Amino acid sequence: MARPMSDNARLDFCRRLAADAGRLAHSTFGRAALLPAKGRHDEVTAMDREVERVVRERIGQAFPHDAVLGEEDGASADVASAEFLWIIDPIDGTANYARGIAHYCVSIGVLHHGAPALGALHDPSHDRLYWAARGQGAWLDESGATRRLAVSPIDTLQGATVECGWSLRRPQADYIALFDRMLSAGCAVRRAGSGALGLADVAAGRTEGYAEL
Repeated sequence: MARPMSDNARLDFCRRLAADAGRLAHSTFGRAALLPAKGRHDEVTAMDREVERVVRERIGQAFPHDAVLGEEDGASADVASAEFLWIIDPIDGTANYARGIAHYCVSIGVLHHGAPALGALHDPSHDRLYWAARGQGAWLDESGATRRLAVSPIDTLQGATVECGWSLRRPQADYIALFDRMLSAGCAVRRAGSGALGLADVAAGRTEGYAEL
């Protein structure tokens, strides 16, 4: 299926930026230096910082009046008043990345007046570029072709596979209860370590749901 034409400069820029940032991240895949952890099971590598630095720099050059919010360096000073806000996760799935597990991505999204407008994420291990924009659907660039994404046709919990995310923001008992509810409903349950790719798998029809407390 042909990719739709778009005159949205930010969308085209976001797609290129995510792909370039993904290639940069992959250059030290499994070899990146671990920095002091931000917290228990909250790892960060030198490449997390480098990817965010490069992404921030390029956004500032292309769209100097836009604000930026990044996982590593927080918000720019103008975040409250800016028309456009870029949100960056330089490496989503850092624990996988640092251990040489090929399941991580660079995730970039844009809000317009506080509402989701567009975004892109690049899975460099498989060279998959996912992107979407309001009113244009969700798409995947892979192996030189672009296709529109479609969710799974499975519509019963007994046939569904659901990924359950996990973090330390909630008590462990809450997550055990979430897994129990999913299994009791008949779902197969998985956890792969990247929330952004978990959502992309739902959009691409590989799994039927993603849940995180």
